[in-house]
Amino acid sequence: AIPLLCALPNGLDCVNSIIRILEKVTRTPEGRVALQKQNAVPVLFDALDKCDGDEDMVRVITNTLARLVTDRDVLDTIEALKQYDPKEVANFSPDKVNNLAKDVHKLGLMMMSGDFADLITDNGGVA
Repeated sequence: AIPLLCALPNGLDCVNSIIRILEKVTRTPEGRVALQKQNAVPVLFDALDKCDGDEDMVRVITNTLARLVTDRDVLDTIEALKQYDPKEVANFSPDKVNNLAKDVHKLGLMMMSGDFADLITDNGGVA
């Protein structure tokens, strides 16, 4: 949805408004639960990709993600990455390579969006 919005005239303005609303919703425990159930985290990661260079939006998105991403999310992503055998990457299907790239990218964004660096390092997410 975010890439489609960004392609529209004034699309980034719409995305900025949406992100600011989501940020306000995450200020309450009920809001965080609702957004987690609605899978807002991947949408926010997409928005973070699209707002490159807009320091204010990057700050708002990373603050919002920090309220939504849990240690369990980080550990699940690390576990997903551990399922890939580096010796077999050359034999991966295009879909599997794409999934691997998404998981690596997601973990990188998690490092940016919260205080997860130690958790990631301590659990083998970064060598």
